[in-house]
Amino acid sequence: TTSCCPSYIELVNKHIPNLQKFVSSTGSPMYYTARIAKKQYPDATVVFIGPCIAKRKEAQRDNAVDYVMTLEEIASIIDGMDIKIEEVNPYKVPFTSVREAHAFAKAGGVMEAVQSYLKANTDAIKIDLDSLSAMQLSDLNKKSIGQLRIYAKNGKAPAKFIEVMSCEGGCITGPCVHNEISAGNLELNKKLDTLKETYQG
Repeated sequence: TTSCCPSYIELVNKHIPNLQKFVSSTGSPMYYTARIAKKQYPDATVVFIGPCIAKRKEAQRDNAVDYVMTLEEIASIIDGMDIKIEEVNPYKVPFTSVREAHAFAKAGGVMEAVQSYLKANTDAIKIDLDSLSAMQLSDLNKKSIGQLRIYAKNGKAPAKFIEVMSCEGGCITGPCVHNEISAGNLELNKKLDTLKETYQG
């Protein structure tokens, strides 16, 4: 299973400990980004801003992240300081990442990125992609948690790779998004449509 959703990690640690051995050891995007920031700017204060309240719990375990703010909170600061976002010059990131990396926030995005990366690197990785079945579980509820318990107990699942996200629709529909959920999805999809660079070349 994936390891980037802190709510899912809390669920495993507290309620399904026998699933721990099936959780990827890969850190979350926040984990890696914080380390890049600290390496480039050792004295910087690192603040993660996103739609996820559970990132606060993850940050408590991560000495590279100083603070976590939700999108709601940053929006309140922007409103309170009367900053007009539409009038501010946009910051241009000096590099671009592949399209798949931008899709992490939606349900199925991590799974698609892994599959795409493996497909682009089959010679180096030596993996039979046809045998790498994948599935996506989002909206952790009684039913999906029950499924995970069964997988952990039996050591068997209907797929070899399982992406797990607590929020239905993924991070893009997290509890502290600042806009209406369908608008957020639409905006993300519009952004993805403009990105041409992929793992496939």
